[in-house]
Amino acid sequence: AALVGADAPSLSLARLAQDGQLSMETATLAIVVVAIFTTLGKVGILLVVGRSPFARRVAATLMTVAATGAAALLLLHRAG
Repeated sequence: AALVGADAPSLSLARLAQDGQLSMETATLAIVVVAIFTTLGKVGILLVVGRSPFARRVAATLMTVAATGAAALLLLHRAG
């Protein structure tokens, strides 16, 4: 997970929002984007390294998670 971790960007965005340098809405949207692309990065690694049917099922599941995150991003953006 270190190759495509979301912890550092998420913590930085949360700190910027807490300090008033970034709106809470912007920080929230950015954290969701980070989570989506982190998940897609893991899918990419899995598809390159994992060749088994199990790896393909896990990749499909992670793609569903990323798609759900993208849908949430759209809903958050429209709500704000």
